[in-house]
Amino acid sequence: EAQKRTEQRVEELAEAQKRTEQGVEELAEAQKRTEQRVEELAEAQKRTEQRVEELAEAQKRTEQRVEELAEAQKRTEKRIDVLTERVEGISNTFGYALENIVYKSLPSLLFKEDNIKVQGKIIRRYYERQGSYNQINLYARIIKDGKEMLMLGEVKTRPSKLEIDRFLKIAEYIKKREGSPEVYLVFVAHDYHPRVENYLKEKGIRYFWSYDVENQ
Repeated sequence: EAQKRTEQRVEELAEAQKRTEQGVEELAEAQKRTEQRVEELAEAQKRTEQRVEELAEAQKRTEQRVEELAEAQKRTEKRIDVLTERVEGISNTFGYALENIVYKSLPSLLFKEDNIKVQGKIIRRYYERQGSYNQINLYARIIKDGKEMLMLGEVKTRPSKLEIDRFLKIAEYIKKREGSPEVYLVFVAHDYHPRVENYLKEKGIRYFWSYDVENQ
């Protein structure tokens, strides 16, 4: 009986050994799968690092390109400033030449068109206003319909609505400062955009074309 029990116990141990070996084999397979997964993760990490490096290089190139564009923008702005100065210089030269013609010829044109007599000369004047000086191109005392009035005007190459509004503000300031109840406002320009021409009419400003003055 003891022998039988011993053999049965040995058989159970043999079965347990088989199960143990099978478990070890399964653990070995799981270990292989773990190592393979770790290797795959390591490869993925390498690819990630490589991609990050490529992005870093691309960022450097982008920053360099932005810097180049910023430098190009500076050069463009500098060039625009130079061209603007040249255009302004040409415009000013033309404007001064037109002003000189206006000073000589406008009195006769005013007399012929509006029966206005200019008292003395038409001159330029500066007025200090809020800490800065504003120039009026045309300033003169006139007689219109038997009334003495103050004439204020501008000579422009091609006036804009903004310039007209600015002129009206200055004219209102001068009117109050001079104590003149009535003013005669006038513009002389080389060219008027149709909208500007209508705007002058709306504001009650007399205007002449440069050829009107030059033909006097």
